[in-house]
Amino acid sequence: MSKLYKMLVPALIVLLLLGIFLVVKKNKPNENSIPTTTSGNNSPKTEDSNKPSNEFCSIGFVVVMQGIQMKITGFESYTINNKKLTLCCAQQEISGQNAPDRKAKYCYNSDNYSITFKYDSENNSWIKLMENYPIDGKICSDMYDPLGINIVAHICNL
Repeated sequence: MSKLYKMLVPALIVLLLLGIFLVVKKNKPNENSIPTTTSGNNSPKTEDSNKPSNEFCSIGFVVVMQGIQMKITGFESYTINNKKLTLCCAQQEISGQNAPDRKAKYCYNSDNYSITFKYDSENNSWIKLMENYPIDGKICSDMYDPLGINIVAHICNL
């Protein structure tokens, strides 16, 4: 199994769960929504696209499926493609009898910027797997080496 394949599998699982979360959230009535207060930066969306909106990031919202739990944890700041952004982050935990416990983190905004991490339990740290960002109407992805330092693949799609 190639190193690139090993890096892409957790990222694809995170993207799948995020898609499920967004469908569930979109179909969920607002009257039953989880409060979105946090000690982090949760100011309403303004003209500055870097300012997040609570409507887009339901902090505390949890999706649980067979051995997988994904929870919206709050806002974090990252630089993607030389642009400083405040992104909504979700952490995912995968556990089960046939799989070792794993954690991943996916942070995103409504402008098609996102970043995906895997958790390194030996070093108690997050390792960057992939960044996504728009350029000229295309969504581009940078995939990183196993240490999360160097870009090993760059892809842009329509």
